[in-house]
Amino acid sequence: QQPHEGAGTFQYTTLLHACRLSGEEDRESRDMALSTLQFMATHGDSKKRMWEDAEGARQVFVAAASFEGPEDEQARLYGLGALWNLAAEVSSRQAMWRDLATREAVVKAAKAESPLVRELAMGVLWNLSPKAANAGFLWQDEAARSAILEAAKAEAPELQQARSFAVAALQNMAEEATNRSSMWQDDFGAQVALVEAAKLVETGEKELRGRAVGALMNLAVDAGNKESMWSDEYGARQALIDAASLGVGVDDKSRSCALTALWCLAVEAANRVPMWADAEGTRSALLGAAAEPSNKEDTSEVTRRARERALGALQYLSTEEQNKEAMWQDEGTRRALIAAFETDPADRKSRGYALGTLWNLSACSANKRSMWQDEELARAAMLLAIHGKEEGTGADLTDTELRESGTAMLWHLTTLDDNKCDICNDGGARVALLMATALEGAGCQQTRAYAFGALRNLADEAKNRASMWQDEAGTRAAVLQHAQGTDFSDLPTRRAFRVLCAWSYEPSIATMVWEDATARMVLLRAARVADGIDAETNLCALRAMQALSVDAGNKAPMWNDVDGTRAAVLEAVQRCSPEDTKARMCAQCILKNLTTDAMLLEDMWHDMAVRSVLLTAAAAPGDDSDLAASRFRVIALAALRNIAGADGIKEFMWADELGCRAVVLAASQCGDHDSHELREAREHAMAALRHLAIVHTPEGTFGPPLWKGNDAVLAAISAAAQIEGQEPCDRKSREHALASLRYAMM
Repeated sequence: QQPHEGAGTFQYTTLLHACRLSGEEDRESRDMALSTLQFMATHGDSKKRMWEDAEGARQVFVAAASFEGPEDEQARLYGLGALWNLAAEVSSRQAMWRDLATREAVVKAAKAESPLVRELAMGVLWNLSPKAANAGFLWQDEAARSAILEAAKAEAPELQQARSFAVAALQNMAEEATNRSSMWQDDFGAQVALVEAAKLVETGEKELRGRAVGALMNLAVDAGNKESMWSDEYGARQALIDAASLGVGVDDKSRSCALTALWCLAVEAANRVPMWADAEGTRSALLGAAAEPSNKEDTSEVTRRARERALGALQYLSTEEQNKEAMWQDEGTRRALIAAFETDPADRKSRGYALGTLWNLSACSANKRSMWQDEELARAAMLLAIHGKEEGTGADLTDTELRESGTAMLWHLTTLDDNKCDICNDGGARVALLMATALEGAGCQQTRAYAFGALRNLADEAKNRASMWQDEAGTRAAVLQHAQGTDFSDLPTRRAFRVLCAWSYEPSIATMVWEDATARMVLLRAARVADGIDAETNLCALRAMQALSVDAGNKAPMWNDVDGTRAAVLEAVQRCSPEDTKARMCAQCILKNLTTDAMLLEDMWHDMAVRSVLLTAAAAPGDDSDLAASRFRVIALAALRNIAGADGIKEFMWADELGCRAVVLAASQCGDHDSHELREAREHAMAALRHLAIVHTPEGTFGPPLWKGNDAVLAAISAAAQIEGQEPCDRKSREHALASLRYAMM
C-alpha cells in the first residue's frame, strides 16, 4: 500500500510502529517492517511522500541507517536501501543532503567495516551526487569526500561494487565545473583513484572502467586541466589512449568517453602538436575510430558516436600550423576523412567535422595545390558541401554549416596563384561559387562573404578577368548586383566591389567595364566622399578609375562625364589632409592619363579647375622636403607637357607668365646630382619646352620657338643638352633639349 492513501494508512502506520521496536525479541518484526517499507520506497509515487514524512518513514529509515552493531546490520541495510530508493527521486535529492541526520547516517555508513553497508551507503551518495543536485556540496564536504575517495581506491574483491558506486559518484561530481580543477589537482585522491580505475582491463571491470574514464572525460573539459592531463604521460594520458584504442563492442562506453576526453584535450593549443606527433597512441586511436566503418551500411549509434568524437579531435589538431602539412600528407588521415563522407548522409556532424578539418588544412600554403588536385576527397567534399546534392543518389545534403565550411575551403584554395586559373575554369567550382553568392536569409551571410572572397582572389589573376567579366549572366551579374550595396562594411558587398575593381585593370575589357552603366555607377559612387564610403573603398574606386583611364576608348567618355567622373576626380584631387594623399595622387594620375588624348587637350586647358589643380601641384617647391609634393609635381608637369602638344593652346600656355611658364622654367633648372623626382620633373619640363619650340604658322611653315630670346630657357636647354647621366629620365631630358635646339636653329 502507498503511504497515506485511504485504507493503506492503517497498514503504513502499523509498519512504522514496528520499525521503532527496540527489544531484542522484536528485531525480526522490525526488520520485516523495514524490508516492507524499503520495497514500498521503490514505487515512484511513494518516494517523495515517504521522504516528506519527516516524523514517519524518513525518521525510521535514518534511524535504521545509523545502527552500528552487527546484530542490527540487516536493519541498517534495509534503512540504507530505503534511503537509496528515496534518493532516486530527483526532487528530493537536495533536501536529503541538506538534512543533517540523513547526511551523517549515510556518510558514517560509507566508512563502515561491513562491505554491504559501505556498498549501500555509496549507492545513496551516488544517487545524491548528480550535478543538478549536490555535486558541488559532496566534493566540498570533507567527510563525504574522504569516504568516497577511500571507497574509490579500494582493491579488495568484496569492495568492488562499493568502489564502482564511488567512482560513479566522482563521475557525477566531475560534471560540476567548480569541482574539476580541485578534483584533478587532488593527486593522491581523486586523480589516482580515477586513473587507476580507468586502467582496469578485466571483462568484469568494464562498468567501473567506464565510469572512471567518464569522470576523466568530465575533468578534461576544464581549461585549466587540459595541459596537465596530457602531460600525465603514464597516468591519465595512457589510460585514455588505451580506452580510445579499444575495438568496437569491447567496451563501447569507455571508448566513447576516452575519445571525447581526447577531443577535449585537443582544444588546448599547447597539446595539439604532441598529440598529433604521438603516432602509435593518440593518432592511431583517433584515426582508427574516424575511419571505421568505411561503408554506409553500418549506421550503428556506437560507431557513429566514436567516429564523431574522433573527427572532432582531428579538427582541433588541424588548427595547429605545425600539424597542417603533415596531416594532409598522412594517408591514414585522408582515409579517415574519406570514410566520413562515405557514411550515412544523415550523419552530418561527422561530415561537418571532416569538412572542418579539410578547411583548416586548406589554410596551409603547402597543401593548397595538392588539395585542389585531389578530386576524390578534398575537391569532391568541398563541392558536395556547397552544392548540397550527392552525385549519383541525389540525396539532399543541404546544410548551412557544411556549405559555409565548403565555401570557406574554396576561398582558401583560391589564394594560391597556381590554383586560380584552374579553379576559375572549373565548371563545378564556378557553379558552386555562384550558388553560394545567391544564398539569402539568416545564416548565409558568411557563406556569401567567402564566395565573394574567392571570386576576388580569382579576379586578382589577370588571366581570369576577361572570362569572369564575359560570364554576363553568371559571375558579372552576381558581382554587380552585390557591389551596388550601400553598406561597404558588409563583407559580400565589399568583396564584390573589389572584384569589379580588379576587372578594371584588364585592358581587354576596360572599355566594356566603363560602358556598363551599373559598373560605372558603382565606381563613381565609391569615388566620392560620402556616408558609408570608407577611405579604403574610396581609394580602390579611384585606382580602378585610374586603370580605366589608361584605355583610349574611355578617355573621352570619362572627361565628358562632367557631373560624374570629372566632378569626382576634381573633388579627390583637391583634398588636403595627409590621409588623402594616395587618393589625391590617383585623381591627378587620372587627369594626366586623360591628357594623352589629343582631342581633349584644349578643353582640359580651358577648364579653369583642372588648370588650377595642375599648376598648383606643378608649383610645389623644387626640393626633397616633401616627397609627396614632389611626386604630385612630377605628375602635374607630365600632364602639362602633354597639353603643351596641342597647337591651339601653346601661345596661351607660354603667355601665362606667372603660371605655366614659371613652373616649366623652375622645373627645367635642375642639377645632375639632384633627386630622381627633380630630374624626372626636368624631363617633363624639357618635353614641354620642346613642344613650345614647334610653332606652326598659318602658311604651314614653322615659326620661331615661343621661348626664343628667353635667356633662362636657353640656359636650361643648353645645360640639359650636356647631361651625362644614363638614367632614363636623364637621357630623355638630353634628347628633348637637343631637339629643342634643333628646332630653334631651323
